[in-house]
Amino acid sequence: MNTRLHARLRGDFTFLCDCEFYVPDGWFVILYQAMQQISSRLSETSYDIRANVISVRRDASLSIGIECCDDEVDRIIENTELKAETACMVCGKLGKRREPNYMEVLCGKHQNVDGSVITEEQVDELIAAISGQGN
Repeated sequence: MNTRLHARLRGDFTFLCDCEFYVPDGWFVILYQAMQQISSRLSETSYDIRANVISVRRDASLSIGIECCDDEVDRIIENTELKAETACMVCGKLGKRREPNYMEVLCGKHQNVDGSVITEEQVDELIAAISGQGN
C-alpha cells in the first residue's frame, strides 16, 4: 500500500498502529470505511481490539486480521471482505476477477495495466474519497 494511504489509516485509527498492511491501493476507501465503522462501534463498547495483518489472500480476496469479541465488528469485517471481491485493486471501482488465474480483481480500465504502482494523483483521489466523509 502506498505510504501516504498507509499513514492515513494508522494516523486516523490508533488500533491499527501495529498492524501490517499488504493490500492494494484500490481497496483503501473500502478499508477506511470499515475502520470508521469499527472505531464507532468500539466507542460504544468496552471491547479490546487487536489488529494484526490486513492482506490479500492467494485467491485475490481480502483478509482482515482483527481480533475482537464483538459480533458487530465481525459483521463489519465480513461485509468489507465481500465488498473487496468486486472492487478493482487499482482504483476501487467495480471490477471482477481477472482470468486465467483469478489472482486479481480489476475493472475494465485496469484489466491490461500493471497496477502495482499508482500515481500521486490517484493517491490524492483516494484520500479525497474519504475526506468527503467528515475526516
